Amino acid sequence: MGKPITEEQIEKLCEHLKIDNFRKNKAINYDNLKFTGLFNDKESFIRKGKVGGWRDYFDEEMKEQAQRWIDENLRDTDLRFPH
Repeated sequence: MGKPITEEQIEKLCEHLKIDNFRKNKAINYDNLKFTGLFNDKESFIRKGKVGGWRDYFDEEMKEQAQRWIDENLRDTDLRFPH
């Protein structure tokens, strides 16, 4: 974007983006919404932070729904969802 960035800013950003810090960030982890009953103390919006982790949560029906959404919404684009 043509904006200079300092080494200190890079370090601060890298620290902010660590998965453990995402889990602690109330603006991201929905901790403030647990009272709604949508989330419980054992669940976290931020999971493992690993590629493919969705496979641990999606059942076959969810996988098919996601594939249909991808097929329909990327049809007229050159974007491809990696497998």
